[in-house]
Amino acid sequence: MAPARPAPYSPRSALVIEPIPAQHSVVVATLKGLGVAEVFSAANEAAAMRILTDQAPAAIFAEFSSPGWHAPTFVAKLRRSTLPAHRNPVIMMSGAWTAKTILEARDCGAHECIRKPFSIADLSRRIRAAMDTPRDWIAAERYVGPDRRRFNSGGGEGLERRARAAAKQS
Repeated sequence: MAPARPAPYSPRSALVIEPIPAQHSVVVATLKGLGVAEVFSAANEAAAMRILTDQAPAAIFAEFSSPGWHAPTFVAKLRRSTLPAHRNPVIMMSGAWTAKTILEARDCGAHECIRKPFSIADLSRRIRAAMDTPRDWIAAERYVGPDRRRFNSGGGEGLERRARAAAKQS
């Protein structure tokens, strides 16, 4: 008999990149509470890249920004790398999201954003959204990552949509 699939909100492994030790402990404890079996820890880009050279955690949780750390820069590098985890879901965390920082997280290739402090239910929803809702992978000159259109991106393929728009303008 095949082993049961893990619960959708519980990746088998995760990397937590959080420079502040107290906040790092909270994130790790929350992930363990969700049933994540193996949690790797990093406080900066160099440590994260060393871990990702040897491991491919199923999900990556990264603090958006703190002194000496800027997750969008790291994620953009990860997305363009050949590391095994370069396509794995990235969930960015912050206690102070703004429209500008949310767009920056989206535009570097993050799958999801979550505001700290978060509950287990909030984190579970973000993990489900990142892991159980596949999106096309985009590799373009200026962007590498999951398709940034998350919801209801239907309405016709590119050429058809442009043809309809042109017809409306005529």
